[in-house]
Amino acid sequence: MKKNLLPLFFILIVFSFSSCTKIKREYYPLTSINLQMIENVTPEDRSIYFHFYTIELYSCLNYLIRYDFSRDNGNLTINLRDVEKNDLCINGQGPATASMNLGKYDNGTYQINLTVAGETNTGTLEVSDLGYVLHFQTLNKLNLIADTMFRIPENIFWGYVAYPKEASAGIANQVLDSLESHGASPHNLQHGYYGYFTIEENGEITLLDKSDANFSINFIYKQEDPDDNIKDVIRYFNNHHLNEVYIFVRTSKGLVFNSPMNI
Repeated sequence: MKKNLLPLFFILIVFSFSSCTKIKREYYPLTSINLQMIENVTPEDRSIYFHFYTIELYSCLNYLIRYDFSRDNGNLTINLRDVEKNDLCINGQGPATASMNLGKYDNGTYQINLTVAGETNTGTLEVSDLGYVLHFQTLNKLNLIADTMFRIPENIFWGYVAYPKEASAGIANQVLDSLESHGASPHNLQHGYYGYFTIEENGEITLLDKSDANFSINFIYKQEDPDDNIKDVIRYFNNHHLNEVYIFVRTSKGLVFNSPMNI
């Protein structure tokens, strides 16, 4: 019986090519980095993330910060070593990044030893019912986006209504009216940094999730079990104003709701 050797031929070619081709890794020295705390919320639990990104921008969007990380009874040892160039470049200017899930923390004070390219930063992480506070004796090659992060309160949701042209502003405000008619009420939080959003001293809301549309309205509401009401509102505006507004919502249980991106 005659066998088809063509698949084997292609396998041998691929093997020979991969054996002769070596992936060349390139590394760049770290200069200075930003540290951003984020409280990750899920329906089951909450944990804290450290998100690091370089102040320097690179020619690809997917460069990585190489690091070593250990946690001992909540005390952290982090060594940020250098920047690794990714072999497959995603075109565009952006920082090199690294995100670390530190896990769940009980209230207390924990030691941090954070090294950036050989420069040591010694400090503490204080955890309380109100939030998380970073204290460092000195900052060497390290910039804190915020040294204090408040916890996300229970039973809230936040997001934005985006619209492409000023003429749709009335419809965008109708979205907020509809959320309120479904039982949500505006939540006036203490000004400060909450990870997913910041409340400025003048009450303005700045979101981590930013809209690319020409216009948008940010909001924070409080409501128990708002999921079905949010879905009802999004469904209505999908059916009647699909190309006029885009709705994006996060909840304090970590759920995300959004309408199709058609604007």
